[in-house]
Amino acid sequence: MIFWRLFFGWLIQIGPFALLCIQPFAGQLRFPLRKTGAVMLILFAGLAAAFALTGCALHRASASDPWLFVKVNMAFFVSLIFCFLWYLYAVTASWPKKLFVFSYVLSGAFIITSISNAIATRLYMGRSDGLPYLGRAPLILLLAAAVFLPVLFFVLKRHYQIMADSFTNRESIYISTLSIVLCVALSSGLICFGYLNLYEPMNLLLYIALLISIFAMNGICFKLLDITHEKMSAQRKYDELHCQLSLQVEQYRRISNNMEATRRMRHDLKHHMITIQGFLQGGNVKQAEQYLDHYLLVTKELEIPKLCDNAVVNTVADYYRMLSAEQDICFSARIAIPADLAVQDIDLSVLIGNLLENAFDAALLVEGEARFIRFNMACFGNMLAVTVDNGFNGTVKMEAGRYLSTKDQHSGFGLASVEAIAEKYSGGVEFTHEAEVFHSSVMLGI
Repeated sequence: MIFWRLFFGWLIQIGPFALLCIQPFAGQLRFPLRKTGAVMLILFAGLAAAFALTGCALHRASASDPWLFVKVNMAFFVSLIFCFLWYLYAVTASWPKKLFVFSYVLSGAFIITSISNAIATRLYMGRSDGLPYLGRAPLILLLAAAVFLPVLFFVLKRHYQIMADSFTNRESIYISTLSIVLCVALSSGLICFGYLNLYEPMNLLLYIALLISIFAMNGICFKLLDITHEKMSAQRKYDELHCQLSLQVEQYRRISNNMEATRRMRHDLKHHMITIQGFLQGGNVKQAEQYLDHYLLVTKELEIPKLCDNAVVNTVADYYRMLSAEQDICFSARIAIPADLAVQDIDLSVLIGNLLENAFDAALLVEGEARFIRFNMACFGNMLAVTVDNGFNGTVKMEAGRYLSTKDQHSGFGLASVEAIAEKYSGGVEFTHEAEVFHSSVMLGI
């Protein structure tokens, strides 16, 4: 009887919180979700059985030992260490993110368990046998978990998951460190608290004050998360507007330069005609042809090439075509799209601008035949496909299957903006690399 009491009590206390730890990383697991679940089930059953057997052995050896409860709790924490090691192995996300989620969930587990223990101690005052999960204590724990776990899940999803991918590694370390400190402070306070004397007025007041202070500190922690998210959103919008403005300024500059050059050519047209007339009157037809060819070549260089009918795409693509030409980067573009697309101009310019900017920056770092950019864009039914292939130096940074920026002190907002725009239009993105070629693919619903 004691075995099953400890066995199911362990599962009730650990199982729900283990699922909450895994949930934010459902797409970043070392194994498929079904296999991960099967391994967790086997592991937890084994750990619960080992804990129950240890508790039974300790109870048989020294049922009247006043330290029995502490010893059984030590066995529980040893089993928790194995759960933690499995969690670190099964989840492929970065260490700071894993530690933040684990410490957050562990803090919630401490609070829920503490409240359950306080209620159980009141119900079974003076009837303890030195072992946990006495009587209806597991049911109380299960009910407390059913009440508080949805709150923990909502807070985690609302205040962390939506912004976790936007954090830099340094920001993730700061946030996870704060969460770990709060968890340690909470566990230290609750472990030192005696439940037998809990309902004395002063002890009860201290207990309530401890819980309120922990909730307040967690509230501050998540408020910092919200502020950080708002800051990053504002920075991303600023970057998008800055990109759009930079392209417009460059386009206006080129138009202004072309207008000035056109004025000069019109002013000099009379002199050109006089020169050609002189060649023809002197019978120098060949020289007249060469002079005209050179004149037409100069006027052609002032034209803005038309890569496609869409003004935004044409402007952005030609801007990076011009930059590539200045840096001896082979730029090729194949664009087959209509003049009007069901994509906002600012989204289109940010999407293409980020892809081509990353490709241009990467191609700058290589030499020879690897110094190229291939830009393709076409419509297929109700989908818009954008691909960019470019040479790069073969250096990549990845985290949980995601590419990170390799630029120093770079936020990585570019790739995040591309992914956000693709999601906005019910599309998707894919980044891959092979040898010294990087591939970027984006699909948008139109």
